[in-house]
Amino acid sequence: MTTPKPNQNETAIMTPTSSVTEACTYLESVTRGFWQAQEKCQLGEFEAPVECALILKLVVKHTESVIQLARTDLALLPSALVLARAALEGGINVLWVLQPEDPFEREARWLSLLANMENKATQFSRDYGEQSENDHYSQLACRTRDFRVGVSSKMPQRVGKPQALPKLWKRFNDLDRKGGYVFYKQLCQYTHGTMFATGLYRRKRCPEGGGSGQSTSEVIGESAKRSFHCAGASCQVSTARWVWIR
Repeated sequence: MTTPKPNQNETAIMTPTSSVTEACTYLESVTRGFWQAQEKCQLGEFEAPVECALILKLVVKHTESVIQLARTDLALLPSALVLARAALEGGINVLWVLQPEDPFEREARWLSLLANMENKATQFSRDYGEQSENDHYSQLACRTRDFRVGVSSKMPQRVGKPQALPKLWKRFNDLDRKGGYVFYKQLCQYTHGTMFATGLYRRKRCPEGGGSGQSTSEVIGESAKRSFHCAGASCQVSTARWVWIR
């Protein structure tokens, strides 16, 4: 009797193809490279690389989840696309923060992320209707603001005042990756459950209903390749930049 391979699913609706299996092997090498790099890299006195290392952990975990979904059943592609979107956004955040050559410029961008967390905590506190100083989110906002103001006061004058976190499309543009934002918006459709996303299941017999003119399996096959490329490239490129900075 042949022993089943790990993650092999006999009840799969769409069995992973050989090209998908090869892509999974490649993605595993990418994620393994991050964990190996993390063991060797010594984080210094600056906050930006430390936070980027944490973001990269999210990116890698999302990518590892894409691998597991792909090896289980290609019919799970919609969920993989949601994870690929998250990996792409996380990778862009890392690349954007680490883009400047001046370490203090990188710290200024990290402060933008910190201010964004402060704003989110304030919004959550307001949304829950708990304006008391004792509620969790208002306390988090206060601690974050005090920390941010303290760090900002020690920044060199040549760096200037930290700016608000730019919109995501602006971060893509700053990195000269405008086309990546278009793909990101397409991936967002699977998170929000729009008709663009349900077009994945529209057969070629009804392209006038929003279908692509292809069968579901053809669409899934092509989308799988793109999601693999997205997750893998985001993980690999952002990790490489982080390692180089360190």
